[in-house]
Amino acid sequence: MRRRDFLKLTGLTGTLVATGCSPEPSRFLIPFLNPPKDVIPGIATWYATTCRQCPAGCGMLARNREARAVKFEGNPEHPVNRGKLCARGQGALQDLYSPDRLDGPRKKEGGTIRKISWKEALSRFHREAESARSSLAVLSGLENGMASLLLSEWLRRFDSNELLYYEAIDYEELREGNRLAFGTDSLPSMNLAGCDFVLSISCDFLETWLSPVEFARQFVQARDLSGPRAGFLYTGPRLSLTAANADKWIPLRAGAESAFALALLRAVVEAGPFRGESGAARTSILKIARQLDDEVLARRAGVDLTIVRDLARRIARSKMPLVLAERSPDAVLAANLVNLWTGAAVPCLDFSRPLALSKVARRDAIGEFLARLASGEIQMLVIHRTNPAYSLPGFEKALAKVPFVAVLDSVETETASLAHLVLPLHSPYESWGSYSPREGLTGLIQPCMGPVTDSKPLEWILGELPGTEGRPLDPSAVFRNLIGHEVPRDASVADQTLEAFSRGFVSRSVQISNVSAEPLLGNLESYAYKDVGEPIEVITLVSYPSLRWFDGRDANKTWMLEIPDPLSMIAWGDWLEVHPDLARTLGIDEGHVVKVASRHGEIEIPVHLWTGLHPNTIAVPVGLGHRGSFGRFAGGLGASLWTVTAGGQQISDVRVTPTGRRARMAAVDGSPFQHGRGIAQAVDETGRRIENPNEAHMHDFPLRLPIESAHDPKIDLYPVHGHKGYRWGMVIDLDRCIGCSACVAACYAENNIPSVGRDRVVEGREMAWLRIERYLEPDENPGVRFLPMLCQHCDNAPCESVCPVYAPHHDPEGLNTQIYNRCIGTRFCVQNCPYKVRRFNFFRYRFVPPLHLQLNPDVTVRTKGVMEKCSFCVQRIKDAHQKARKENRMIRDGEVVPACAQTCPTGAIFFGSYLDPDSTILRLASQKRSYQVLGELNTKPAVIYLKKIIRSEELGKA
Repeated sequence: MRRRDFLKLTGLTGTLVATGCSPEPSRFLIPFLNPPKDVIPGIATWYATTCRQCPAGCGMLARNREARAVKFEGNPEHPVNRGKLCARGQGALQDLYSPDRLDGPRKKEGGTIRKISWKEALSRFHREAESARSSLAVLSGLENGMASLLLSEWLRRFDSNELLYYEAIDYEELREGNRLAFGTDSLPSMNLAGCDFVLSISCDFLETWLSPVEFARQFVQARDLSGPRAGFLYTGPRLSLTAANADKWIPLRAGAESAFALALLRAVVEAGPFRGESGAARTSILKIARQLDDEVLARRAGVDLTIVRDLARRIARSKMPLVLAERSPDAVLAANLVNLWTGAAVPCLDFSRPLALSKVARRDAIGEFLARLASGEIQMLVIHRTNPAYSLPGFEKALAKVPFVAVLDSVETETASLAHLVLPLHSPYESWGSYSPREGLTGLIQPCMGPVTDSKPLEWILGELPGTEGRPLDPSAVFRNLIGHEVPRDASVADQTLEAFSRGFVSRSVQISNVSAEPLLGNLESYAYKDVGEPIEVITLVSYPSLRWFDGRDANKTWMLEIPDPLSMIAWGDWLEVHPDLARTLGIDEGHVVKVASRHGEIEIPVHLWTGLHPNTIAVPVGLGHRGSFGRFAGGLGASLWTVTAGGQQISDVRVTPTGRRARMAAVDGSPFQHGRGIAQAVDETGRRIENPNEAHMHDFPLRLPIESAHDPKIDLYPVHGHKGYRWGMVIDLDRCIGCSACVAACYAENNIPSVGRDRVVEGREMAWLRIERYLEPDENPGVRFLPMLCQHCDNAPCESVCPVYAPHHDPEGLNTQIYNRCIGTRFCVQNCPYKVRRFNFFRYRFVPPLHLQLNPDVTVRTKGVMEKCSFCVQRIKDAHQKARKENRMIRDGEVVPACAQTCPTGAIFFGSYLDPDSTILRLASQKRSYQVLGELNTKPAVIYLKKIIRSEELGKA
């Protein structure tokens, strides 16, 4: 093929991606034959934008190669996430390339759905809006920037202001508790970093709660070893991922959060003096506290009173203790009062910068809206980027009474399948816009590539901003409408626009408002705790948002389905967590399929035994159980918990009945215990190693760096490796690792790792290069340890010596590489690897179009019969080499950052060269906490771990 023909074809390919198969592709060929200044074939272009996978609004950088986005990473300058992303943020790439994205408008007539032209669709849409006028309403997912402005202005054109923001996870209890305490139902910005003690009452801030990436960073800052290490206790009915990272977990009865929090309030008032700023607040708190009997409340919470009082004394002697609560307005109120009493409310809870979630409609407003739908009062309903037919009980029935329903969304959903008209929107990563995660911070959104499907931007459909009718919005229009008023008079809007979108956000100062005591006095004047009496021993079902698919919106992403849950270690499905004691009572066991029924509905789901529960509590993650209309990967997978809980977080008096069937779940853990192998090690605060009494003592083998100076011919079987300039390695701090799996998702995205599906995972043929190992320690509380396991890039690598064709290769910079063209698939290397980190391609895995467009062009896509594994992101090392060579220098420490280290929210992973005397990893490797997994085998791993620090919190002892 001639070079010119090749360039034409590659240019056309890029054009099809960028234009969504435009009918006039030829006019886009020229820019790729003569690329614009910011597009150089083979060189990545980065675009700053805002993550919209959840309401947290983290800043993102999108990596674009030849007109397609291939990777999302955190924006280092963004105040919310400081360059980090969670697993779902990494998975946003699959929003762009989902094979189940809406492609072209369609309408339903007489029960038949057919595709129509955009001209016909827009004509029908605007005609129906004009007919409905003041009976027109919009139900939208959370928006507060450009989309909110567009929708509001469009409604105003028809004399309507009916715009509600609906989120399945609405934080209703948290907002009501804030209203009772502070007179505002808004959600404040929070600061955990300055605390020296944190108590969480069923508040999972390291998982999905409010802004988890931001809280994870603040959490490790508070517990950093460079200063006084903050204590952290968790109390709740379930040992969650957040609880697993606590110093101690205190089990509660499900639904007893309010009883425990109020008992704690009474005990805190008695344990220490008032340290707040308002004498009026002190009077109100004392009035409430004196109504409470902490002994009775502690008994109803299922907690020993001595634990409550010891905890109160622990809070009283802390300089800046913070109590967080969820699941009950009374619990949130009590936590707020404790924070006011100790003086933590003002520095830790910033109501002058409320979170965007404060604008979500309250449940009573949603209930009233459903009643209006059911009465026929609403003549036309526009549903924008939300899926209430899945998560809102009663919505589908009420929707049937609306004469005309239009859905504006990017992906196929249950709600879209009920609409009369569906108008596909660009995904947020193909659009211009903005989103403010909190007051004073506006995240800007810009296209990181052209549209993949036949979709349109919201402003094109609504034609709302002046001069935008029928045309896409340009960034200057966004800037002018949102932040143009802040541009200095001597600066041009164009210059400010370019700077703002390059940065990805605009921030402005807000007037700090201290927490006032006046609303507190008014709201608590008539407050009295409603005693529910002695608890009845019934089974209570607790639901929780999934770390991987949140409220269900991310359930159709193969990465999110294939990455196992970090606690249950189950992929591709959901499960019912049952305490072993309750399981014996019910006559059920691991893998048994049971029917869970409440007064609202029932589901069938397999059982997973989990000791991290109050005995009368069962728990299920929400987010699965979608109908087939949601997508090919999630459709029909799992059970919809919303049908059982009626949209609530928990429900009591549920019935669990065995069905007599069993299900084989896609669990990947093998064994939950270390069996005395000392894989995930720990020390106490003094540095003394915490040992299992059954553990072998081979761990005493000294740490040996994988460098020439550490070679000992008396011990080492193989000759010394000579390394040229660099010996790459990694240090992982287990005390910082919270098990969130963000690193696993980043590895999938960076290295073109295929998702093999449920059946293959059940067979043990998953392909992840990096996995989070979870080990249980029954003698500890909470007794959970996490360890990221990847190729150790050993200096004495057992895989290298056993391969008959030398496919595993030790390169001059210490990398244990895999030469795919040599590999003949004997699999001797995986048999010889003690870390079990090599993956064999038993099949040629298919990336369903357009998922193939997500592939990183810098990484080879492997094929059937080839072994693969972690490469330390060698493509990033090569990029750093090229840059350093051009500047005639060595690669600097910290210049190479693998995908896992780049995204880790807690900064647990460090990378560098052991030959650099000033490198971070060499300094960390010299710490007393450092060790090598299975170091006694003398493989001399280049991955060194720092032992987890187990902090003792003795409560309830004489």
